[in-house]
Amino acid sequence: MAYPVGKMNGTACPLCAATSISVQSSLTELLKLSGSGRQIVCCTGCRFKFLHPCLSDTDVRDLYNTNSDYFDDYVGTPYLEIASEKLPYYTQVCNAIEGRLGRKGRILDIGCATGHFLSVFKNSGWDVRGIEISDWCRKYSEREFGIPSIKATVETADLPNRSFDVISLNHVLEHLSSPAATIQRLGQWLSKDGLLCIEVPNEFNDMIFQISGIWGRRRLYNLPGPIWHHQLFFTPRHLRHLLNNSGFSVLETRTSSWRSPVPCHLFKCSRINKLAKLVRKSVLLAGSLFEKGELIFCLAAKRS
Repeated sequence: MAYPVGKMNGTACPLCAATSISVQSSLTELLKLSGSGRQIVCCTGCRFKFLHPCLSDTDVRDLYNTNSDYFDDYVGTPYLEIASEKLPYYTQVCNAIEGRLGRKGRILDIGCATGHFLSVFKNSGWDVRGIEISDWCRKYSEREFGIPSIKATVETADLPNRSFDVISLNHVLEHLSSPAATIQRLGQWLSKDGLLCIEVPNEFNDMIFQISGIWGRRRLYNLPGPIWHHQLFFTPRHLRHLLNNSGFSVLETRTSSWRSPVPCHLFKCSRINKLAKLVRKSVLLAGSLFEKGELIFCLAAKRS
């Protein structure tokens, strides 16, 4: 249940800048934020949900350990196992981007993690570059794939304008607090008619969340302490709005279907029986038809 609170200490919606918001009490409780000084709120105008107050730069850095423990705690499965399983999906993304661009080029991956995504592009003949704040991930990427990355954020990275044909944010944008400023800065780094590739969770909006009930939802958010890894909670409509207002033309938006890789919190369903797999595929397919899949994939072109 949402309780209107009007203006909350000057808090502005990070998407539309409106200052009238409501507290999402049930989501705040679900993410164990009660008593943490933070809560999930919703803009009463555009209905965009976000964390308030947002995390500081120090908070964000502290979420990433010097090894992979953060990922293990968050998704319940070793991150390297998940990344390896997603390589075929990354190949599909690479093929789709090459089809849109009409050639290979230079790609920048924001939050490139262990480099698995970029490794697919490198093997396909692309010139690859990454930005990553985790030292453990950066060392792994260079050791295993020969892909060096810059230790920086979007705000601190010093890159030439129009130096990339494609920029990707693979499960990164939901961790940031200033989406419009981020997209506009990336637009400066993109070449004329360059492509922006974004994937974010369809969090709180996906079909599995909506039909799972209280017990099921608690299983999805089963960490013992406050869960504030994500600061922004996009729907396909909100993501399109952000891109359209930031100088991009949206070429494609889709949510996950039965062909998509297993989402993080359902990763172990690859080890369950055939009937459960069929049920999962049916739910994901139905979700994708109504933009209720668990992941949002969006490809957009920079407007001249």
